[in-house]
Amino acid sequence: MPNIEQEARLLEEQFDYDAVDPEQIRIQEKIMSMDYSDANIFVLATLYVKSRDQKMTEKGFDLLRNLLQQHSSTSFDSFENNSRHYKRDVMYLMAVGHYHLAEYPEARRWLERLLQFDPSNYQAPKFLYLIDKKIKDDGKKGLTIIASSAAVVGGIAAVGGVILLGLLSRR
Repeated sequence: MPNIEQEARLLEEQFDYDAVDPEQIRIQEKIMSMDYSDANIFVLATLYVKSRDQKMTEKGFDLLRNLLQQHSSTSFDSFENNSRHYKRDVMYLMAVGHYHLAEYPEARRWLERLLQFDPSNYQAPKFLYLIDKKIKDDGKKGLTIIASSAAVVGGIAAVGGVILLGLLSRR
């Protein structure tokens, strides 16, 4: 049985999809203009979020938030028997979108909300592990950059000090 690190790696590979074909988005937008249903809104929002274009992703977030707000206490028109499943998918997709935008705290909030809604969700803990690992790795990279910058500044200051001492000793 794979450990959580292996499962998180597999999860990240699932997120590494190719950019969505703009033609696919155009077709879905046309379908939605003819049939403005929750199912079509969800499909279009999914395409927007997976587009890897920040503006499109934001449009997807708006559609998903509207779905959650409009149907927070009622079942979705196309998913009456699967309302919980559908709401879970909306929250998970929000987390995926924020993850791709490197907005890890926001992705984490959506996953925590998902776990409150569906405590038995098996993907969310793996995804949280992946996010925590990303944050930790990014923090290490940031510290490395800061340390390197400090070394460069320190080196420049040392050279400047030597030059200044040389100038003062000539007087």
